[in-house]
Amino acid sequence: MLKLVINNNYNMIYDQSHYQEEKDLVLKRIAKIALNRQYPAQYLEKINKLTHEFFNLFNYEPNLELLSQPKVKEAFQCAEQAHFGQQRKYTYQAYIVHLYETASLVSSLQDSTQDEVIAAILHDTVEKGGISLEYIKENFGDTVAKHVTHLTDIATLEDGNRELRLQKNWQHFSQGLPKTNNIKAIDILSNTRSTMLCDARYGKTYLSPIVKMMNPYFQQSVDTHPEIKTMFQKMT
Repeated sequence: MLKLVINNNYNMIYDQSHYQEEKDLVLKRIAKIALNRQYPAQYLEKINKLTHEFFNLFNYEPNLELLSQPKVKEAFQCAEQAHFGQQRKYTYQAYIVHLYETASLVSSLQDSTQDEVIAAILHDTVEKGGISLEYIKENFGDTVAKHVTHLTDIATLEDGNRELRLQKNWQHFSQGLPKTNNIKAIDILSNTRSTMLCDARYGKTYLSPIVKMMNPYFQQSVDTHPEIKTMFQKMT
């Protein structure tokens, strides 16, 4: 399981405390739903077991050297400002925790670069944080900006229903740099865990494109890291 890691009193790494906090929050939400809907005890036993299985998929060692680089710290600080006050759906943790996890997992992959870790940190700053791609390019370079460009959804409500918007966003993403695959897959993995456990009614709708479109894409791609392929297959 993830080990506790401290980095010069500036804790930017998704560590054991974040991991346990999210797990506890998910379990509390599940228990509350089961109580409100008067689900039988067997349901709670099954879903608790599944929760542990979901979380146990995330077993990796962050690359502390990569995560402690000055430019990576600068990216974390940029993301913290961009996402200030935002919370994760279902668990209500600070949104930055999702970025800690995404960046930490990207850093753990063999041959990951500083640009990929920075892109993982900034992947939502354009879409949800009001940061421009021009700013990212100017401050973090062309490669990071290209990653973030294709990690940013472009579809609007005018593009049609959810399925059509997903297809447009996926086509846009698939035109990105090869290593953008790993960042996107990890982003989806991080979001899928709490969605599937905390919102079973929506889960079927949420999971359908992951099973039909996303998982086959990642499994067939030579650019997706083998460890991520395995995690994605197990999750789906």
